[in-house]
Amino acid sequence: MCVPLGLLALVPLGVEILLVLRGVLYPLVDQGPYDHSWGGPTMGGAWVVHFLVALPFAALGLGALGQLSRLHSRLAGGMWGRKVGLWPVLALVASTGAGVVLVIAWTHQL
Repeated sequence: MCVPLGLLALVPLGVEILLVLRGVLYPLVDQGPYDHSWGGPTMGGAWVVHFLVALPFAALGLGALGQLSRLHSRLAGGMWGRKVGLWPVLALVASTGAGVVLVIAWTHQL
């Protein structure tokens, strides 16, 4: 039951990778011109705005990874003889469904 959590953890991990690529390393990703970029027309303004926009999403990604870790420990508790209960299983199903919908929607907008 914990395999879907491992796959689901790839979504917030991807958000963290995008923070590095599109936030911290923005001048290396987009060579310009920055006339139509957020924070443009200068490279410094575009970098600062992309970095500041990425920060809340990075915090959300880290929070999601933390919650997935808590859910994993609740689900894996059955291996140590603890009672798992219904709520962690329902949370697993709901979060996996939401992750699938998010990935499908994201791939369609590419």
